[in-house]
Order: sequence, then structure tokens, then C-alpha cells
Amino acid sequence: MNTFLSDANKLKNIQYFLEKNDPVFNHVSKCGCDLSLVDYVLQLEQKRKNETEQITNELKNIWHLLHKKRNILLDKNVNNLDLHLFKQDMIEIQDKIHTLRVKLLPHYDVLKDEEKNITEMNELFRQKLEDWEKPVKSTSRHNYTISKQRAVDNTNLKEVLAFMEFVNNSNGHENGWPIEDHQLFLKLRHKYKNIDDLAINFNKLLPDIASDAVKQHEDWYQKYLFLKNRKNEALEKWRKQKNSMQEKQDINDENVLRATTNKTHTRVQKDNIYEQIMLWKAEKEAKRQQKEAYEQLQKDIKKRREENQKTINLHVKEVVAKWKEAKIVREQNEKVQREIQEYYGRKIRAATANRMIKQFQTQDDLFIAKMRSTKLKEENQNKKRSKSSYLVDRDPDRVLKPTRQWLFRTTKNDIFGEVSSHIPNIREIPKLKIPEWRKNI
Repeated sequence: MNTFLSDANKLKNIQYFLEKNDPVFNHVSKCGCDLSLVDYVLQLEQKRKNETEQITNELKNIWHLLHKKRNILLDKNVNNLDLHLFKQDMIEIQDKIHTLRVKLLPHYDVLKDEEKNITEMNELFRQKLEDWEKPVKSTSRHNYTISKQRAVDNTNLKEVLAFMEFVNNSNGHENGWPIEDHQLFLKLRHKYKNIDDLAINFNKLLPDIASDAVKQHEDWYQKYLFLKNRKNEALEKWRKQKNSMQEKQDINDENVLRATTNKTHTRVQKDNIYEQIMLWKAEKEAKRQQKEAYEQLQKDIKKRREENQKTINLHVKEVVAKWKEAKIVREQNEKVQREIQEYYGRKIRAATANRMIKQFQTQDDLFIAKMRSTKLKEENQNKKRSKSSYLVDRDPDRVLKPTRQWLFRTTKNDIFGEVSSHIPNIREIPKLKIPEWRKNI
């Protein structure tokens, strides 16, 4: 009986909550934001599709390069592989992966922030829609007073929509700038408080962006921060209002529970109450099953991802192990070939040296024999003496007398005209040439 009364009170509280939120539903339904939200969703979908295609193309390019290198490693002609070129290609692939990772990390953080904001908004409206989808049946004889306080403040909704519209019109959270440039702008903005210093230093690092553009971006960022703070304040205010309304609702529910507990069995037919309870239990069970199915699906997806990652890791380890093994075999073969070449090189040089030594020895023997033969010929050959006299008629008056030239040479050149102290014998004077008087004889 207690369970029956508890379920009946829960149904009564749900009815009261729906009746109290009727003004909120009517107010939100009159807002003219459906078209803008649809356009915003379409733009986000198109942007996500373009980014996904771009990232997919880059990943496919990296995957093709890795697959090509894997085929090279699995090929049997690993010995002919240029290690230096292969190392450069692997370094380039690693640089591409690092560049893609650095490029995607800031974008991933921005998407996480957007997801958080959108999730909060979806949670806000989802909670309301779940309550609004339930049928409202005012079967109670009591006339409950509807609170005049709005469950959702229109001002809070305007602040959130204003921020979303501003971001949409600004081409994202970076005002259309590349993520790397916007991150650099935030870093320099934290360092330089003066806008002129910020513009000058930013222009030095990125000359393609003018100082005026930096100042305009600063003005945009000021407005962006202002709207973002107002959006956060609106969401915080909405949370506080929600908690306050929940507390008031709990108090009202307790009062209603006290007022209706004693009279429930006389106001409501037991068959209708039992039917409503069964419907409520069925709905609760359906939600529980849906939640379990969703959790199981997430577990299966996570498990498949882990299995795929393990398979990829094992494949990579296998490829690396084969590559290392092939590298060791190749180095050993190169070492053996190098030792064989050095061995045969030493043999060839030794044989060449022996042959050249014999050849040089033969040439030395021939040269020595030739020198000896030449020397013997010179020793055995009689030297021809030059003729010192001719058979000519002599002048008897000049026999054993010095010539005029001799007298001139042996005469001392002084005022006394004395002859030198040493007068050699004519027989001892070497005959240098034929006298003039003999040339014509």
C-alpha cells in the first residue's frame, strides 16, 4: 500500500511540474530562433565535413607513405636498400605526423570547448523537452497556484544565442584566423599589455599580417571575451535558478504529498492509478534498457578500438622486428664481403709487389751490367793524344829561343823593365795552340 501511495504521489508531482512549466513552453515556442539555429547547424555540419575530408586526405597520404616503406622492408631485395635515403624518408614521415598532431591539438581543444557549451544547451532543452512531451491531464480537484517566476529566463537565452551568433558570424572562435596565428596572438597579448607593442611585435613575427589587422583582431577579441563572460554568467544564473526552483518544487511536493496522501484513495480510481503506474514503470524500464544498450554499444566500440590498436601495434612491432633482423643480416653480409675484399686486396697487392720487385731487380741487374761494360770499355780504350808537332821546316835561327809573346808575358810591367824572377823552361810550357806562323805552313 505504501508503494502504491508513493507512485501515486510521484505521478501527481509530475502533473504539477508540467502544469507549472506550461508558460515556459509557450514562451520558448514563440521565439524566432529556429531558422538561425538550423542554419548554424548546417554550417557546422559543412565545416565539420570539410575538416574531416582535409584530415582524412593528410592521414591517407601518411598511410600510403608508411605502406610503401613497409612493402620495401618486406621485399626480398633488402640488401640493395639505401639506408641513408630510407632514413631521410622516415624522418620526413615523422615530421608530417608531428606537424599534423601539433595542428590538430589546438583545434581539438576548441572543439572540446564548443562541445561543452553545446552540451550544456542541449541538456537544458532536453530536460524541458522530456517533461513537455508527457501529456498534461488536469484531473485534480485542487486548484494549484502557478508560480509567476519563469523557469528559464529569456535574458539568459538571449545571452547564449548572442554569443553563438557572434561566433558564427566571426567564422569561428578565431575570427577566421588560422589556429596557430590566433594562439600566437594570445601568447603575445598576455606578454604585451599595450596594443601598439602587441601589434609591432606580432608584425615582426608574422610580416604578412599588418598592425591594423592585429588591432582589429584585438577589438574583436575584447567583444568576444565580453560576450563569452555574459554567456557564462547567464548559464551560471540559469543553474542557480534551476536549483532554487528545484528546492521550491520539493517543498511544494512535500506539501502536496501531505495534502493528498489521506484523500488519494477516494479521488482516483484504483484501475486508472494502476494503469498509470504500469505505464510509468514501462517507461522507466524502457529508459533503463536504452541506457544499458547505449553503454554496451560504447563498450563494444571501445573494445573494437582497443583490439584494432593492438593489432596495429603488433603489426608495427613485427615489421620493426623484421626490419631489424634484415638490417643485422645485411650488416653481417656487408662485413663479410668487406673482409673478403680486404683479404683479396692484400693478396693482389702482395703479388703485385713481388712481381714488381723481381722486375726492378732485373732492371737493376741490367743497369749494373751495362755500367760495368761501359766502365771496362773506357778502361781498355787507349786515349788518343793530340798532336803537338808537325813535320814542317824549322827556322834554325829561332830554335830554342823564346818567342816575342813569351818575352812580353814574362816581362814585368814597371819603369825599370826588369824580367820576372822566375823564367820557366820552354820545355815545361804547355802547348796551348798552334802558333800563327805555322797555320799557313
